[in-house]
Amino acid sequence: HNLWLGLDNGIDYVEINLPLSYIRQTGGFGTGYSSIVFNNKLYAGTNEGLFCLDLNQKVPNATAMLDFKFIENTNGQVWKMINISNLLVCAHNSGLFIIDGYKASLIPDLVGVWDIAPVPNHHDLFIAGTYHGFYIFQIKDGKLFMRNKVEGFNESSRRYFFDDAGNIWMSHSYKGVFRLKIADGL
Repeated sequence: HNLWLGLDNGIDYVEINLPLSYIRQTGGFGTGYSSIVFNNKLYAGTNEGLFCLDLNQKVPNATAMLDFKFIENTNGQVWKMINISNLLVCAHNSGLFIIDGYKASLIPDLVGVWDIAPVPNHHDLFIAGTYHGFYIFQIKDGKLFMRNKVEGFNESSRRYFFDDAGNIWMSHSYKGVFRLKIADGL
């Protein structure tokens, strides 16, 4: 059930029955930065917003293409998609969104989030690197909320990690590398 082609330069084998589908967004959707499969949906974070493709869709034939759906209110730059305690979180230039299916809810009072990661030894705490330093978030009753800003450091914090001693190492694109010792209360 595949195809052999006799060509001027030899023969080619075409696998018609590949278990693959074409996916696209009519009109395009910009440059991809992050993607995640969550609840059987493929989310694609781009420089034009967040798009979603339901992986349960049936493809009518081998040449049909599936379209992504734009998630309302996510216009702009998506930096990262993360599953935090079974919540889909979108780090975005507008802030931090909680994504529920095709709905995006913005966590208020925060702009420009690069990334969010677990705080070591704190199962319910997460640290967000933002355009203006770090913020601590907490999961409580199945919801994510901002707990506090890490005071005394306001540099754009895109790339960072914790070492074994609990220090945060953050690299800035032109200011160098920073080591931060966070107080016990974060």
